[in-house]
Amino acid sequence: MDLRKNALTVPNTALRYHPASQTTTAASIGNGRRKIATPEQAVWILNADNKPQRVSVTTGASDGAYTEVTSGALKDGDRVIVAALAKTGSTPASPTPQGRGPGF
Repeated sequence: MDLRKNALTVPNTALRYHPASQTTTAASIGNGRRKIATPEQAVWILNADNKPQRVSVTTGASDGAYTEVTSGALKDGDRVIVAALAKTGSTPASPTPQGRGPGF
C-alpha cells in the first residue's frame, strides 16, 4: 500500500512498543472468565523531560514498515520510542594485556 505524500508516519515497531511498567491487564468477569481489554492505538514518545509519555493516535495506511498517523496528538519531530535497551548487571570484560596471547 502506498503512503500519502507528506503524511505523518511512524515505524510499525513504535505501534507495538509498550514500556515494561505498562502492561495490559485482563478485567475479571463473573464465573472466573476474563475479558481482555482492547487497548486503543498509541505510541510512546520522550517528552521534554526525557520521560516516556503515551500518545493516542489513529492510524491509516501502512507499507509494512511505516504506518500513517491520521489523527491524534503526535506531532512532526516528536521522539517516538521503538524499543527499550536491556539493562545488564555485568561489567565489561578486561582487555588482554599487551604482548600476551592466550594461554599465558
